Amino acid sequence: MECPELAPVKVNDLWMKKCQLHTSGTTVSFALIFDNPYTQIEEVWIGNLGDLRAILGIGPDCQQLTTDARYRNEKEDLNMANKQLLTSIHLREGWVDKDKQNIHRVAGIVQPLRGIGHQDIKGFSSRPEI
Repeated sequence: MECPELAPVKVNDLWMKKCQLHTSGTTVSFALIFDNPYTQIEEVWIGNLGDLRAILGIGPDCQQLTTDARYRNEKEDLNMANKQLLTSIHLREGWVDKDKQNIHRVAGIVQPLRGIGHQDIKGFSSRPEI
């Protein structure tokens, strides 16, 4: 694969071609395992689209590998993270509104900022955080 981080974008394109409901979508966490042609070393990339979390567990210990792609995320510096997320949404002609429960949603509809599907929502992205 020429550009592993674009794998979810290709999955999204297939979803949009095959799925009759263009208003549906999903979130996904994934691992890509590939041989890096430049380093000749096998690499594992963990990616996240949405509010699912990838967790690595070894024995009784575990570590969260991804962060949620939501407007407010308690683990990130809120000012910088929110500014970057808003900029990326606005560049895709989208916006973020708060609902009645004070939850931020892209176009007032979905909370995760990334995922597969939801062709009808401007600002929603299938490009993952890796």
